[in-house]
Amino acid sequence: MAKDRYVWLDGMKIPVTEEVYRAYYRPVWREAKQKEVRDDTEYSLDALEDVGFEAVSNDALVDEIVCYFAK
Repeated sequence: MAKDRYVWLDGMKIPVTEEVYRAYYRPVWREAKQKEVRDDTEYSLDALEDVGFEAVSNDALVDEIVCYFAK
């Protein structure tokens, strides 16, 4: 038995095929996955300061940050 698939357009629940459902949501799923990966691999300056990095200013050079974590 095939599962019913729907997409929401302008507040209306529209029944669609599995193929259309996947094509519609694929970019949404991709962005969610990319955000998850970014959240695991990127740090803000505040987060870096929480783990001990002390920037002389908010204009810290990228090479200073990389050298700090390469230790």
